[in-house]
Amino acid sequence: MVVPAKATVLELRAARIYPSEFRALLSPLVDSETPEILEESLSFVPKNGASYVVKGFLNNNFSSVWLEDEQGKIVSDILHIKREEFTEDVIEKVHLKVNGSRVALFAGINREETSDFVIKKLGEPDEVLEVQLSEREYPKLIQYHRYHDLPWPTQTVYQYNDLGSVYFWKSDEGHLTVANVKR
Repeated sequence: MVVPAKATVLELRAARIYPSEFRALLSPLVDSETPEILEESLSFVPKNGASYVVKGFLNNNFSSVWLEDEQGKIVSDILHIKREEFTEDVIEKVHLKVNGSRVALFAGINREETSDFVIKKLGEPDEVLEVQLSEREYPKLIQYHRYHDLPWPTQTVYQYNDLGSVYFWKSDEGHLTVANVKR
């Protein structure tokens, strides 16, 4: 989403999403934490040409959401819901800002970030690979491709020699989004 470089109010809704309705129904039985939904308005002034990502976490005791720039720096207020047993000291520890090192930026890569965003954070990869998916790791996906006579599925991998590998899926629109990160 492109946001104009002027004062903007974003409506954020953070909630846990499950892969199926059945899994959502099981949640109270199998999950130790059932987070509240966090819905808030966030005032924000973006920089022209900059990229941002919504980050946060949800759990039973403390739910939080904020915006980070491509360097992993928090650039917005931190919105949160907390329970009484959480003290300001605990909240402060939870929200330690990323120090901007490449190791910290690599560790902070999230699924669904785009390849362009990863390059803005870490720079160009040392190597770009195209690897075929393993039938052992993705049996249902391989079965689907065989059944529909589709080419064998692949992933694009950005290799950073000093950090590790970032694996990407190709979206239906042709964009590369993070699928996995390995050290």
